[in-house]
Amino acid sequence: KDRPLSPKVKIAGAPVAELLPMLKSDRRWVRNFARLELRQQGADGVLEPLKAWAATLDPTKEPDQHALLEAAWVREGVNSFSPETWRDLWKVNDSRVRAAALRILSHRWKEVENVETVLAEGIKDPDPQVRLWAMAVCATIRKPATVEIALKALEQPMDESLDFLLE
Repeated sequence: KDRPLSPKVKIAGAPVAELLPMLKSDRRWVRNFARLELRQQGADGVLEPLKAWAATLDPTKEPDQHALLEAAWVREGVNSFSPETWRDLWKVNDSRVRAAALRILSHRWKEVENVETVLAEGIKDPDPQVRLWAMAVCATIRKPATVEIALKALEQPMDESLDFLLE
């Protein structure tokens, strides 16, 4: 109401060079459809330009942190995990980004060095969403050490979701 409509963006069939900047859009659907189009174009044509584009992002700046997360999701879509990108995401101050990084880790934990150390940090995180995803990764790994890590969540405030997952 009382504002112009969002401009129509050409996504289907767009070249990778035009799709990558769309990952920074403030419109969720633009980002979602750009990711989908990049996935459909396949790893062969997407990975090199994606790596170059992600290298221009500064993980210490908030807008670039979200763009880096979008790049990580594109990589997941073409089944090409980057431990370096993941580590950059894990160091971010924004708890939503750290929680998303742990969500990625739930599928890629075998590809990250010192995963138990990361999970121990995640379980101690002040944000409950980060703790929840750390606990979910612990449940996925199913080793005695990760059970011990998950139990450390009891040292932090619990909510219904954390309590349910811990059971």
